[in-house]
Amino acid sequence: MTETGTDRQPEAPRERGGRLRKWTKRLLLGLVGLVVFVLLAGVIYQFVATKIDAYRWYPPSREMVDVGGFSMHL
Repeated sequence: MTETGTDRQPEAPRERGGRLRKWTKRLLLGLVGLVVFVLLAGVIYQFVATKIDAYRWYPPSREMVDVGGFSMHL
């Protein structure tokens, strides 16, 4: 009887919760990663745009004056 392999118990069906939990975790991790990436890109963009605007629209004047040990533009 052991030669044919008929004495084995049938395998219990797997729970689908493990697979669903795995995909939910991947989806949430992907969404969190996307949000972090977009926020980081926004911060970098804002920093660069602010520096460009400061240079383009408010150029320093040519005259520097010493005021109490500090150099100031007039």
